Amino acid sequence: ANQLSVTSGNTIVGRPKRNIFLHLGLLSERVGFKIAETAFHGGPLGELVQWSDLIAALHVLGHVITVTHETQQLSGYFKKFKVSPCGVKDSKSSIFDVIFIDIVGLREFRKTVGAAFVQYRCHFRLLDSFGTEPEFNLKSYKRPGAKNWGKEWGNWDMNPKQFWTMFPHSPDNSFLGFIVEHKTTDWETVDKKNRILVYGKELDMWE
Repeated sequence: ANQLSVTSGNTIVGRPKRNIFLHLGLLSERVGFKIAETAFHGGPLGELVQWSDLIAALHVLGHVITVTHETQQLSGYFKKFKVSPCGVKDSKSSIFDVIFIDIVGLREFRKTVGAAFVQYRCHFRLLDSFGTEPEFNLKSYKRPGAKNWGKEWGNWDMNPKQFWTMFPHSPDNSFLGFIVEHKTTDWETVDKKNRILVYGKELDMWE
């Protein structure tokens, strides 16, 4: 078996490397979520936690990673094919093996590459915190006459396993999770109190 080791730079060597493209669409200025600006002022952090843990893990595993967040950056990388078209095992033009992206970024990606979008579908891995069940994703689940089906967030008609979730909400999607710090505290000695936390990402969720 191949021997794996961790270098002084905290990356694993002795394993195959993949070229991985990551696009954090939620941070795009065009989208206007302002998640980066509010991150240290009470704004939502869940998606940033998942992205940062994924990027750190890919780096430690020794993969070659490219990270972008603005829509115009997509044009620079994908003006021409940079992945093997789906169904083609190898292509000399391919420089990326996998594309990690969120649904916001996926919408921008589709606008950027136009009709060529279908050639990228099998390469996508979507970071989707709460998941997308087949009935909101696959066209085969669409009921006749259904209005606004899959509008904005769904209707991608992709393999449900391409949606990577933060929590194991659905067995249809892939559970990615996030890093949990190991505490050395002796929980037997902790004074426990019954408390309830009710969380809302944005203020308007409570209105």
